[in-house]
Amino acid sequence: KITEIGTIPITMPINPGEQLGAGAVIIPNHLFSGQDLHRLGGWGRSLTPQWSGECQTAVVVLIEEYLASVLVGEDPTGLEYLVGLISKTVANNPFPRSGLEMALWDIVGKVAGLPVYQLLGGTIR
Repeated sequence: KITEIGTIPITMPINPGEQLGAGAVIIPNHLFSGQDLHRLGGWGRSLTPQWSGECQTAVVVLIEEYLASVLVGEDPTGLEYLVGLISKTVANNPFPRSGLEMALWDIVGKVAGLPVYQLLGGTIR
């Protein structure tokens, strides 16, 4: 069961010339969210305003005050159910939602003893 969800806002220096996708600059502010940090632990990442339109502070509030309360106590391996629950709790806000989903996949991979890429079908050739 998910016992705790926490967020860790960080700022990390990134080469200003580094690019992501079609010319979007990678923003140095990130937010990491961990689920069940004391036992299995799952980690996800969320970006910030210039790229996603969502600031770090707003993402922390969304995760800690809205999403954590519906996820704590749930089975982290019930991905389809939990992703639906997240979607019903908040509309839009793709980055905090995807950060939590990444953390859930991380936990499922640890439970299965497999890297997440294998759970998603393996390598692409």
